Amino acid sequence: MIQFVRGRMPVDFSAYLLVYGVVLVPGIIFVTALVVALNALLRNRYLVYMLAVGTGAGLFYLYSTGYNHWLYNPLLYQLWQYQDLASARILAYRLYCLIATLACLALAHLLFERRSDAWISEPGIPRPY
Repeated sequence: MIQFVRGRMPVDFSAYLLVYGVVLVPGIIFVTALVVALNALLRNRYLVYMLAVGTGAGLFYLYSTGYNHWLYNPLLYQLWQYQDLASARILAYRLYCLIATLACLALAHLLFERRSDAWISEPGIPRPY
């Protein structure tokens, strides 16, 4: 929208799609999977909220002071340039992020408490709601 307002035409939508598809969307999916895994592991929503916000603020502080490495920076904050999108190295970083996402989702799936349907076969036990 800012490019339209300032009159900078034509707008290259492929550049935005490339940045969103390669850098931003995998990062959002990873953070979501990590919070879901923490929620299944800790079983306390407010503790997970506190950990997620605290970890995000702490990592942002560390990244801002120069402590940014791709191993503990899956969002690639301050680690890439637009020219890097053409290289295979950023795709390797995204593969690392995808593997971490799948591990978090697998952990959440294994640890998520499911309701038992054993009460159906026993008459006299009230149905839980």
